[in-house]
Amino acid sequence: MRALILVGGFGTRLRPLTLSRPKPLVEFCNKAVLLHQLEALRQAGVSHVVLAVSYMSDALEAAMREQEQRLGIRISMSHEKEPLGTGRIRAGAWGWWAGTGGMEGVQGQRGGC
Repeated sequence: MRALILVGGFGTRLRPLTLSRPKPLVEFCNKAVLLHQLEALRQAGVSHVVLAVSYMSDALEAAMREQEQRLGIRISMSHEKEPLGTGRIRAGAWGWWAGTGGMEGVQGQRGGC
């Protein structure tokens, strides 16, 4: 199964934390919020995760390359050149994966200990 996580936001409500790192890499319970999500998706049987990225995408991509090997899942990046908003990203992603089997969409703001 595949999953799409929307992580391209600027994280303005989390400033000043997001001035030096993208929102998905802000730690919650001593771990980046995105890692909580990736670990849960792996446990649910997801083998390929696409991250819809924009703000500070280079930092996010570097961090995910390290985690890809550790988690044993494929992590791809879909780069937005301009903020598209949730609806437009999802519409494009659903079309991209049409006919390829299951896909799960996850908002990038959830996490838990």
